[in-house]
Amino acid sequence: MQNRYAGDIGDYGKFALLRAMEAQGLKLGVNWYLAKTLPSEIHDDGKYRIPSQYAELDPELSAALNRIFDLREARSVQALEQARLLASDLFVNEEVPRETDQREVWHQKALTKLADCDIVFLDPDNGLNVKSVKPGSPKSPKYVWLREVSDYIASEKSVIFYNHRPRKKVEAYIAEHAARFAADPVLGRKHFSVMTFPRRSIRDYFIIPASRTHEERISQAMQSLLDGPFWSSGFCFLQPSFQGFAE
Repeated sequence: MQNRYAGDIGDYGKFALLRAMEAQGLKLGVNWYLAKTLPSEIHDDGKYRIPSQYAELDPELSAALNRIFDLREARSVQALEQARLLASDLFVNEEVPRETDQREVWHQKALTKLADCDIVFLDPDNGLNVKSVKPGSPKSPKYVWLREVSDYIASEKSVIFYNHRPRKKVEAYIAEHAARFAADPVLGRKHFSVMTFPRRSIRDYFIIPASRTHEERISQAMQSLLDGPFWSSGFCFLQPSFQGFAE
């Protein structure tokens, strides 16, 4: 996540999903995985305000996000927090360090801060780490590492993390993630689902429950979105190959 993205159309689906989780009684914590904007990056990202045809899906949420969007240079994760869009007030908003030793300290502090949560949302700029980006490299703060996801699950926290869709067929893309999870001693024993928000830019949210109780509540939360206007308007869908949580 970068401050310049706060309040854009991507946040609309993000907060709709998180609010659905809270509505099922899951105590939420958010780690923004806040990253600096690198000089080489295109600076017109995050330019899409929630358009009027989608504002009616959740008028209160869309109005609040549009107010943050209109802050322009003052857009920030702090503005999102202060808007009280969630019931939770558990946020990790420190920037992700580049240096590997400092990042480990940052990660452990985040685990401690979110220790009382049922479910945590991890919002890396790009998503799960890829082979081309090494720990400590300039782009490394833009990714969540698989071990970090595993650490949350091992501490009995369900996890949602954002992932940017690469240019490949969705079946192969999800299968690659499934293989990575399967090879992990903690994640390999868990099921997962993928909720997609395709407007303007495809945004995928990987959802990994830590327990059967969490699975049931998470499934109900996702179904509430699929039964409502976000799905009927085409604003979100559950990947067909991963409907629900299979035994």
